[in-house]
Amino acid sequence: MKFSRILFLSLFSLILVACGLSQGQNSAQSSDSEATVTGTSSSGTAETSSQLPSKQALEADPTPLDIASVVNLANLGQNLSDGGYVFVFRYTGAGGERTAVPENLQGQVIDDGQRISDSSVEKMGLYGQKYRDLGVEADHILTSEYYFVWQHAQAAFGDNLEINRDLTGSLNFSDDQELEQSLQNLRNRTIQVPEAGKSTILFTHQGKFDKAYGYYIPAGTTLVFKPDGSN
Repeated sequence: MKFSRILFLSLFSLILVACGLSQGQNSAQSSDSEATVTGTSSSGTAETSSQLPSKQALEADPTPLDIASVVNLANLGQNLSDGGYVFVFRYTGAGGERTAVPENLQGQVIDDGQRISDSSVEKMGLYGQKYRDLGVEADHILTSEYYFVWQHAQAAFGDNLEINRDLTGSLNFSDDQELEQSLQNLRNRTIQVPEAGKSTILFTHQGKFDKAYGYYIPAGTTLVFKPDGSN
């Protein structure tokens, strides 16, 4: 898949790079790409359709991402407040005490028994705070149907979330045709330009991302796409 500038950074890369600090692994990077993303339905509720708005008919090129060609983008931190980015985050840590799914989410989320760990709650809080420190304003924050993934998004950004099957892990799909459409929908979301001055944030699974992009995104890693209005 061709992309105009793709950056990939770990959970702490975003926190440290923006502060001008050095860090040992998963440093911020960028590559060739394109994109466009406006989210979907009302916050906290599952969408009735996973299709993008009809006014955006772009179909993302399914060619695998060439992560090896990614290069550093020195001014990423300074530019994020301008908006126009699509962030894709792969959740981090399990191990939390199993608690009941909140009543308002029952029937909307998938409960596989996993819960976010206390350590990850703290780290996700720092992650969300760094977005706010950098002046990143989101038009949409979308999360997988898995409650465990929703917990990561909630710990970082609060309850104003959209649950969407395009972000749900591939193992939950029994229909190959539905999965293929969902993979294309996920790719399409990373080429859709966000609302003016804003960015879009997606929380998904590494296996789903790998099937969509040919790259097995590590836990706690964020890919940052810079849509340019093409496929």
